[in-house]
Amino acid sequence: MSPLIVNGVVGVGFVLVFQMAIIAAAQAFPVLAPIAAGALGFDPDHVGYFTMIVFVAALLSSNGTAGLLRRWGSIRSAAVTLVLSGLGLAILAVAGSVTGLILGALVMGIAYGPVNPAGSRLLLRVSHGFRRNLVFSIKQTSVAIGGAATGVLLPLAAIAFGWRGAMVALALVCLGVALTALAVRSRLGDDGDPRASIRFEGPIGPARRLLADRSLRSLAIAILAFSSAQFGLMSVYVTFLWSRAGLSPGGAAAMLSLMLGMSVIGRLVWGWLADLGKPIAILAGLAASGGIGFLALLTLGPGQTPLLSATISILLGLGPLSWSGVFLAEIAQEGVSRGGEQVVVTITAGMMVFGYLGGMIGPGCLSLSAVAFGSYGPGIALIGAALALTAILLFRRGQSMSKQPPEGPAA
Repeated sequence: MSPLIVNGVVGVGFVLVFQMAIIAAAQAFPVLAPIAAGALGFDPDHVGYFTMIVFVAALLSSNGTAGLLRRWGSIRSAAVTLVLSGLGLAILAVAGSVTGLILGALVMGIAYGPVNPAGSRLLLRVSHGFRRNLVFSIKQTSVAIGGAATGVLLPLAAIAFGWRGAMVALALVCLGVALTALAVRSRLGDDGDPRASIRFEGPIGPARRLLADRSLRSLAIAILAFSSAQFGLMSVYVTFLWSRAGLSPGGAAAMLSLMLGMSVIGRLVWGWLADLGKPIAILAGLAASGGIGFLALLTLGPGQTPLLSATISILLGLGPLSWSGVFLAEIAQEGVSRGGEQVVVTITAGMMVFGYLGGMIGPGCLSLSAVAFGSYGPGIALIGAALALTAILLFRRGQSMSKQPPEGPAA
């Protein structure tokens, strides 16, 4: 087999496993919240605030991502994020109060900041532009697989070892994956430059530059809406189905796994179709399906059959939760057309500012809705409306982008 093919398989495989572990770590407490809340004096309806704190820290830690990746390289950066995620889980495992939860969330958020730029940089090295949408969609199945595995396995681990033991077990998994980075780096080589400078910059500068670029502005708004929907759902879905639809914690976690499992299929199918043409039209369709899916969530209640919860979970998984692979490939294409690999890293890091803002806004909006109105309903309706507006924006971009050449590098 060609060394290029072997390196591609190794690179894509490592990115998949690396991101699965990071996502599982970030999703661990939201999945176990109904079980762990009593021991920590924590209201499960407030679990969205935990995810919001994770993304506040991710937003701040992403400030130096481009420089860190240049100096450390993508594989070493990935290993560092895995170690930090393991540390965050260990802090949660010994937490005795909300203060411990906040500290654990902050550490895991710091780990989350460089994840997508590191993965995108490594994929560009090993894929050589071949079927970019499909390759990036395969990469992003890690989000769904990691979340789905967490929804299935962590409750079982909590039954066997207690919720704290489940956290420790997942921390050991993160450290184990970090060790595999040594072998991957030996195979693929080191893409770091020890002479590269690390320049830390607040989020306002990158955000302003993206919004000033007509070609990138609509994508920045889209990632804000998609991320709000995805991470909002992932943070409260178990608690929402447990409290509103009357499912058991295990049954609600199974629905989360079903939703995320379907998004694995969706990401692969949409990535394959996007390589045939019109990726923006596909993203617009996914946003529109999200508006419908969030509206459908408002129909759930204690008297409804679990089949309705399953149907809505499938719709959400195949629709708005399948966005990220096609989206990141579109960003990569923008970067390549503007100057190559380093521009891809710069634009991806800038887009992550809006992605992490969405990770803050979505969970925070839903938890605030539960506190202020006693229901997730208003927050769900607001995010659904944002997705519907995003569909219109992306549809208009798809119609006009062929008439407008890129405006030059965004950074």
